[in-house]
Amino acid sequence: MNRNQEAAKIWNERHVEQLRFIKLVLENRGYKHNIENEEEFNDTVGKIIFHDEHQDHICYLTDSCITFKNLDLCLTLDEFSLWLDS
Repeated sequence: MNRNQEAAKIWNERHVEQLRFIKLVLENRGYKHNIENEEEFNDTVGKIIFHDEHQDHICYLTDSCITFKNLDLCLTLDEFSLWLDS
């Protein structure tokens, strides 16, 4: 395995773990959610849709941050957890 392949493998593993973390955060707070292609959990996954009583939220996992579809909010994973609680 060359260095680029190794780096891609490490990035993909981190991406999968971050998606699992986001899924647990949403489930623990009672949000209905959908993670696109969730069963595959690969580097093409990143679109997250979750619902609260007021609206649907569409966001993407982008290099350790949650970026909302309308680009008005970009949060780290820790900030995302706190944002859900506010």
